[in-house]
This record gives sequence, structure tokens and C-alpha cells, in this order.
Amino acid sequence: PSPIIWILPTVDLGESFAKDRLQPMVDETPCLAAIAPPAKSRSSDRTLDRIAFDSGAVIDIVGANSPTDLASRPKRVVLADEIDKFPASAGSEGDPLSLAERRQGRFWNAKSIRACSPTRKGFSRIGREYEMSDQRKLYVRCPHCEEAQTLSFDRVRWDKDENGNHDPDSAGIVCRACGSVWTEAERRSAVEGVVHAADFGWRQTKPF
Repeated sequence: PSPIIWILPTVDLGESFAKDRLQPMVDETPCLAAIAPPAKSRSSDRTLDRIAFDSGAVIDIVGANSPTDLASRPKRVVLADEIDKFPASAGSEGDPLSLAERRQGRFWNAKSIRACSPTRKGFSRIGREYEMSDQRKLYVRCPHCEEAQTLSFDRVRWDKDENGNHDPDSAGIVCRACGSVWTEAERRSAVEGVVHAADFGWRQTKPF
């Protein structure tokens, strides 16, 4: 259990995310609902942008355009979502990510997660983060030859009928080593199998 801040590009997007996704997930997940204030309670521990759990965990949902919210409370975990859409500055206070991560100074075990689909190369914030990282990737083992490999869309194959219509049921991944085609069931099993692999299948591909 930790104090957590979840940052989205704007306050409005944060409220929309909380209302449409986070709050329903809490209510529909028994282990979370059991330690969260009731959805319709008038407690300050359960608002649109804040959930304080009985376990001691607190999630505050804020917008990257709100400097007051970013700098208001100490946080051990900073979750920054859709960071390519963050403004360059939170008001006049500077970079939103830096502003939020300053709140982690008192925690020896602080954790930051930055997530986004890349946008324009050379301008993408998440692209720069990836370039500075060890670029680790998930390796899974082929169910036919046991070769460990990453999965990429360019190795997905599927059939078409005589009229050129795509057949999604025929889709599979071609092993880069033995050339066998994995079924969807085999792919799922291979991905689930990484729980038994060293570092859960993650390998760095660049010196850090």
C-alpha cells in the first residue's frame, strides 16, 4: 500500500478516466471493493479523483496541466499515462513529470511508470524515454522448438478465401527459428509460460 499519483494529460481526461474506467473497476473487483469506501459514499476518501483504501493505499488522479495537484502531496508511486500528450509546462511551473517526481524524494523505494504509444519520431517523449532505457523486451519460447524470441506483428500470418476476404480464425505467429505457425492457444500458453522464466522473460537489448 502506497500513496500513488496517476497523471493524465489534462484534468478533464483524468476525471473521464476515473469515472469510466478506474471507479467501475474498483467496484467490480471484489478484493478492491472490500477495502474501498462505497461508491456512493460522501466521504472525502472516495471522490471522482481520489480513492483512499482501507489498506493505506491512496490513488489521486490529476491532470498534467494542473501544477497545484502535481506538487501537492508526497507520493511513492508516480503513474504517468499518455505522456506524449502532456503539456511542455504545467502552468508556469515547468515539466509536469519532473514536478510530480519531486514528490518522491522522501521515499527510498519510489517507483515511476511512464506509458504511451509513440507519436512523432524525434518529438515523442516516450520515444526519448525508450532510447535512454535498456530497451528490454519480452522473450517467449516457441511451443514447437523452444527458441526464445520476441513477438512482432510482422510475423503474423493469416489466410484469405477465394474472394480475397481475410480469415481471422486462421491467424497465427510464425516462429523465427523453425517456421512453425503458432495457434492463438499456443501463443497465450507461451506468454503465460514466462512466469517460470528468468526475469519473467524480460531481457535488456541495450547497455543501460
